[in-house]
Amino acid sequence: MRVKVEAERGELQDKSKELVRAIAARIAYVDESALDLIEKAKGERPDPLDQIPVIKEILDRVHVSYGTHVHSMVSEIERLLAREGIIQKANGDEDDAFMGFTPNSFDAEHMHEIRDIVSRHHNAMIASFAGPQSLSQAERVELDVPEDDRRSPVELAFLFGLFLAHASNGDRVKNMSYSAFEDAIRQGSIRLPVRDQQEIRTLEMEAAQRLQHLGSEVALASSLVAADAMRGISTRKAAERLRTAATKWSDRWDRLARSVLHTARDRGAVSRYKVGDFSSTAGILDEDTQETYVFRQTRDDCCPYCRELYVGPDGYPRIFKLSTLEANGTNAGRSKSAWMPVIGATHPNCRCVTQLVPPGHGF
Repeated sequence: MRVKVEAERGELQDKSKELVRAIAARIAYVDESALDLIEKAKGERPDPLDQIPVIKEILDRVHVSYGTHVHSMVSEIERLLAREGIIQKANGDEDDAFMGFTPNSFDAEHMHEIRDIVSRHHNAMIASFAGPQSLSQAERVELDVPEDDRRSPVELAFLFGLFLAHASNGDRVKNMSYSAFEDAIRQGSIRLPVRDQQEIRTLEMEAAQRLQHLGSEVALASSLVAADAMRGISTRKAAERLRTAATKWSDRWDRLARSVLHTARDRGAVSRYKVGDFSSTAGILDEDTQETYVFRQTRDDCCPYCRELYVGPDGYPRIFKLSTLEANGTNAGRSKSAWMPVIGATHPNCRCVTQLVPPGHGF
């Protein structure tokens, strides 16, 4: 049996669940075991990141910050459109009565203003997520971003991965509280060589670029809503579309943030295994090749792409030179057919992690 599912990228997950439930309900007439499929389709697969207190706390703080910026951004766009008479703004009464306006034409100037609003708020999001150093000097001046030494969420995730890799008891570190993690950082338990500082800056710049790309999509979507309002859709409908779009942006942001933080944590962990003085003294280099070998630990329910990339025909993990995975960079921007084995997230929602293969060991 073949089934074709047509859906927008953001709707695919929900439509897939609906399809599984519908098929399972039909099969249940002849096979009661299909009822298990229905129950599984109702639930959400837990994200391993949410099961690590430190990473969950970082994610929660990121979500609060992003939600605040999105709400402020949407409100500012609505005020702009209402001021220009492009949409009518609610007067605050519970009956949703609207004040009357004589609509102006939606022109290039309005488009430019919307893009400025989106750009300003997204730059603020970038500063809070990837650090102010990921913005240009002009952007920092415009936002009046303070030059402080607060660590970005990207850097915190990297530090946690490094802390986890150095720990003698990994489970204890995974279950540590966020306050204990903060104490460890303040006490100087983690010291970064220049190489790791540079890698963190690279991760922050990559995150900023991805967020800027999302900002461009947000600006376009906001402009389209305004244009729809000019074509005669109701004020209520225009406002609903704008806020529905904001919800989709938040969903996109959640996936982006999780992928970035997972990658930062994984890169922090493998930084311990890189060729250098530490790796040599720690005995993790192969004496013959002077290479560090790693494998990618997949989940039991990993996607077909990760299974193909990281699991061999015999069912055992494929072994890679760490230098090879580093050279492959990131799959962001690549088509699925061009995906390569990498450190961190292979694709959005990927949770595969990089593990060391000790010298003399294998699968």
